[in-house]
Amino acid sequence: MQAIENMTPAQFDERLKGARLLPFVIECYGNQCASCAVMERLLTQMMAASELSTPVFKLNVDEHPEFAKRFGVRGLPTLIGVKADASTTSLLAMPNRSVVGQFFRSLCA
Repeated sequence: MQAIENMTPAQFDERLKGARLLPFVIECYGNQCASCAVMERLLTQMMAASELSTPVFKLNVDEHPEFAKRFGVRGLPTLIGVKADASTTSLLAMPNRSVVGQFFRSLCA
């Protein structure tokens, strides 16, 4: 199974500076968040089944609270989607395959 790579705020900013920005998603999680662990398992399963069309990274907002503040993360798990034009959208949701799939599809629309 594919693993979701960790990302830091600096790596996030560097990725945004890329010459050709491709959509990607950041899973914002916390150390004590049980729903976040469930979300990570769901995302990993969806990646393995080729259901996700964009790369997925994870960022610990307990370790990087400034990132959470920057993007208005108010609860966990939160997915932040970055579109090709560098605009962002977010989803605060319980792990649900249908909702997560729709969120990922919206990034490429």
